[in-house]
Amino acid sequence: MSPCSHRELLGAACVNGRSAFRVWAPEARRVEVVFADGSDALPLTRDDSGYFSGATTGSSRLYKYRVNGADPWPDPCSRFQPQGVHGPSQIVAPDAFEWTDAHWRGVGIEGQVIYELHIGTFTAEGTFDSAARRLEHLLDVGVTVLEVMPVAQCPGRWNWGYDGVQLFAPYHVYGDHEAFKRFVDRAHALGLAVILDVVYNHLGPDGNYLKCFSPYYFSQRYKTEWGEPFNLDEAHSQGARDFIIGNACYWIREFHLDGFRLDATQSIFDSSPTHLLAELTRRARAAARPRRLIFIAEDEPQDSEQLLPTESGGFGIDAMWNDDFHHSARVALTGSRDGYFHDYSGRSQELLSCVRRGFLYQGQWYAWQKKPRGMPIRDRGASACVVFLQNHDQVGNTATGLRIHTLCAPHGDRLLLVNLAAELTPESIAEPLLAPPRGQGWQLLWSSESPDYGGQGSIVPVADHGRGPWRIQARSAVLLIAAARIVVSPPRPEVANDS
Repeated sequence: MSPCSHRELLGAACVNGRSAFRVWAPEARRVEVVFADGSDALPLTRDDSGYFSGATTGSSRLYKYRVNGADPWPDPCSRFQPQGVHGPSQIVAPDAFEWTDAHWRGVGIEGQVIYELHIGTFTAEGTFDSAARRLEHLLDVGVTVLEVMPVAQCPGRWNWGYDGVQLFAPYHVYGDHEAFKRFVDRAHALGLAVILDVVYNHLGPDGNYLKCFSPYYFSQRYKTEWGEPFNLDEAHSQGARDFIIGNACYWIREFHLDGFRLDATQSIFDSSPTHLLAELTRRARAAARPRRLIFIAEDEPQDSEQLLPTESGGFGIDAMWNDDFHHSARVALTGSRDGYFHDYSGRSQELLSCVRRGFLYQGQWYAWQKKPRGMPIRDRGASACVVFLQNHDQVGNTATGLRIHTLCAPHGDRLLLVNLAAELTPESIAEPLLAPPRGQGWQLLWSSESPDYGGQGSIVPVADHGRGPWRIQARSAVLLIAAARIVVSPPRPEVANDS
């Protein structure tokens, strides 16, 4: 069976006119497929590992599972939920889509410019197809990687996606499974990579039917602040591990995705000899070959050991969000140190340390949490840290959801430039963000190359207050502030006196 064997299948798929089903229900006596059109139910056969499977040549497309004669429930591995989380699941044909990206080989993490994209708010229509039509705009402003916020089926009309419940099904409000494939195919045609934000630390409550199939999906030992975490290391944990790793490989194999942003990895609890995430990165990369993948972790404690190769005890993750950089930059821009910004000063030395060393907290005491935080980054370059000035969490955590530019506007416009590579001396840079505000120019406020920080001496990175050529020093950071432009008139030539 293509694209995966019946043994590996999770959920239901139709290939060559034959629909196959497979679901994990280790405590069940019997499981049947109940079709929405009233066709005869299909009894499934149990194997020794607790999976029930079967196949039919019938034409029905909408179905649920009936376990031990109880009311039928949606497939926990449904590939599409056209009527929402409580409705019937839909059989899909995974190899029906005609891809045009055979040339695409993925990307590495180095030098990427990542855009966090929410399908529901990126366009007025809020769909995969409407978003695909706007991708040239992101390409034009320099984006190279699209980080799509979670698209797994979730309840309601408006949602960030972090309480998804059917992880294999694209959210029906955005479009169906083929609409998401069209989005990825279009991105690849433009040279844009697409990574998906995935939530493997919990499921949402509304529409979560996993316990109807097995009591072993969720942990009895660990807790999270959002919901029950998956059972990855207790008795009968193999089904939950198969569920998550199978989901990752499914997105990579069937949707040609280029990797993942892994949500809150500190809450993916696993004391097994091989951590779930180490197995996941290895299996997903194998499924993608010859394409390259990138994995980015959001890890609040900033546990950099996750960035080590799997053979060195890490998880094989390529990069991690650098919250320290965000927190320090936000304090510098706004002057506010409320809440978890308490332990940051926003001083130039903090930004300099982020540029040179990655995380600010590398095991020292963190007063906000009353415990040590972070650790050094070993054997990795600057690309192991994803730096940002705002993201969905940091905007959403403000009382009114304000963007950073509105919070720092009373202090005037500022421009922070961080160069992690060699010196740049372009005559011009076609980037609108570098343009000074109308009627103003850029003035140097701070530079990491100041002798005060052991630098070689600061230079103004752009001539004529932002209207001349650029020179940005190697491995440096500079902060410019918009101010009234001073125009010095050239001296008037002397006029000879003929008298």
